[in-house]
Amino acid sequence: MKKGIPKEEWESAVKTTLETYGKVNVLVNTAGTVGPSVTKAAEHDINEGNKVIAINLKGAFLGTKLTIPEWKGWSFPYT
Repeated sequence: MKKGIPKEEWESAVKTTLETYGKVNVLVNTAGTVGPSVTKAAEHDINEGNKVIAINLKGAFLGTKLTIPEWKGWSFPYT
């Protein structure tokens, strides 16, 4: 499982999309983790909880932030 996508990878993905297709019409922005599979959510300590929140929110935020300026279409499924 990949632990978040760095800004540089999002930038590269947007650049490659523009070079290949000339525009961005859709962003399917799925991001998420629940933490260690052996730990129940109720048993996470605060540090683990913070990691989960950072991955889930930052991935979706970066994808949206770096793609919006290039959108030429209307589709935006956000899960």
